[in-house]
Amino acid sequence: MTPLIMETLPTRWEIELEFVQSLCNIQYLQYLTQNNYLKDERFIEYLKYLRYWQKPEYAKYLVYPNCLHVLLLLQNKEFRDGLVRVEVVEGLMNEMVGRWAGTNSNGNETQTNGEAEEVAEKEAGNEKKEPIEMALKVSPAELLFLVSFLANFVVGKIVHYFSPDEEVYSYYTNKKNFINQLFVKRGWGWTTLFVAVFYALVLTRSKPAGAKREPMVRVIGAAAVRYALVTLWWVLFTQWCFGLPLMDKIFVWTGGKCEVNSVKEGFEELFEMASHPFNTEAVKSDLQTFTSTVVSSYQCRRLKGSWTGGHDPSGHVFLMIHSSLYMFLEGLPFWASWTQLWNETTKVARQIRHENRWNGIGPYVHSNPHILFVALIGLWWFMLFMTNVYFHSIAEKFVGLLFGYLGIFAVYYAPRWLATETKKNRVD
Repeated sequence: MTPLIMETLPTRWEIELEFVQSLCNIQYLQYLTQNNYLKDERFIEYLKYLRYWQKPEYAKYLVYPNCLHVLLLLQNKEFRDGLVRVEVVEGLMNEMVGRWAGTNSNGNETQTNGEAEEVAEKEAGNEKKEPIEMALKVSPAELLFLVSFLANFVVGKIVHYFSPDEEVYSYYTNKKNFINQLFVKRGWGWTTLFVAVFYALVLTRSKPAGAKREPMVRVIGAAAVRYALVTLWWVLFTQWCFGLPLMDKIFVWTGGKCEVNSVKEGFEELFEMASHPFNTEAVKSDLQTFTSTVVSSYQCRRLKGSWTGGHDPSGHVFLMIHSSLYMFLEGLPFWASWTQLWNETTKVARQIRHENRWNGIGPYVHSNPHILFVALIGLWWFMLFMTNVYFHSIAEKFVGLLFGYLGIFAVYYAPRWLATETKKNRVD
């Protein structure tokens, strides 16, 4: 191969990378349609040639993998001809926005745009194969991940009931264990950090040209809105909700209170002396306690008090589920395959083990940012299992689980269901 050819190959590869990703730009598709490119046989053959971008070794360089969806649609003549119709363009635009926003509405009216049969099989809208997905707008992977937390819950209780005491009451029974103190106590901070790094890596995997800047802004904007919403739900449940956080309100509403032996200066107005069924002053002084229903669980711990009575929803269960689902759904639109991740991981592992080469870790993480989510979700899932084995009653953990699901369903799944109902109403 001559030096001249070697110099031109990267340029051609970069041009094709930019072109494939520009297919996510609806205005660019309209330009191709208006200038009859989609009726040119040579151009159509070129589109067929570009399908090599579906291979994992190439797809990993795409900042917007959903452009492959458009590339597949363009293989179909009926779809190409339909792009002259406003309703087809609007339908595709809505679908692309939904994909960028993480609210993919596969299987809706977009399939009436004339998708090729193989595209319909690749997308999760095949009513024959995936009736659950058609009905619930939840992909099989999402459903499996959602159910995994229920499995964690059940298996944790089985381990608790049938394990010997020395296994049930172990290192993880101590709330001051290293993992709990370093990671779980700062759980939302770690989640925020990993999501920020993930998007930084995803959006810098290739240099964006002018045609990609607008979609990139939309991707970041949609991600920021979702982060704000899920963070708000975390704050309301665990930190503050117009006074006590929701989990503490539930505890107080069900008869709970904070109990301390002595009140620190500045907190006197928040506590009252507890009554005792004893009359002698000596006994009263020995058993003197103070109670409050207006301090949070965090403040109660800081005052060396204890929660007594009431139903105490598990904040740990809520955090682990809320955080794991959030990362999973944020990473899903950019996911390629487990095969690609496994191959890349084993490759860099061999380099480290056999050649002692550590310089490949940086490029590996940059090309496979999902490994960050896999690692943190794995840790959260393990700590959730420890919580299910060691702490809280079944009811308290179940309430934490429900609230962990609730916020995610409101942000990610409710828009899908509402969009489906809206489209049905338009048709009717």
